[in-house]
Amino acid sequence: MTQLFGHEKLTVYRKSMEFAAMRSEWLDRIPRRVAACDHLYRAAESIPVNIAHASSARSPKQRIVHLGDANGSALECAACLDVFVAKKLFADRDVYTGKSLLAEIVRMLIAMRKTTADRVCEDQAMYRTEKDR
Repeated sequence: MTQLFGHEKLTVYRKSMEFAAMRSEWLDRIPRRVAACDHLYRAAESIPVNIAHASSARSPKQRIVHLGDANGSALECAACLDVFVAKKLFADRDVYTGKSLLAEIVRMLIAMRKTTADRVCEDQAMYRTEKDR
C-alpha cells in the first residue's frame, strides 16, 4: 500500500492498524451484548486516529496529549481482552498475541511522549512590528 501521509510511515501506527484488524476477528466470535465489545471496538480505532493527530500536532503539548490518548486507548483495549478472559469468552492463549502487540504499542507511545517532552523549545513570543507601534 502506498504511504501518502507521514503518520503511515510510523511503526507504531502500522502496529495499531494490525491490532485493529485483530480486534475485528475477536468481535466476530463473541456476542455483542458484552459491554467490553463496544469499548474494544472504539478504543482500537482510537489508537491510530490519535497517533495520526499527534504526528500533525504543531506544539509539543498537543503532541503529548494525543500520544497520551492513544496510550490510554491501548490500555483500554488490554483491559477489554482481560474482561473477555474473565468472562471465559476466550482463553489467555487466545488473546496473548493481541496483548503482546498492545504492550509493544504502549512502549513505543511512551518513548514518543518522552522524546517529545525532552525537546527544548521556547514558548511563542509576541513580536512587535512597525504597525504595532
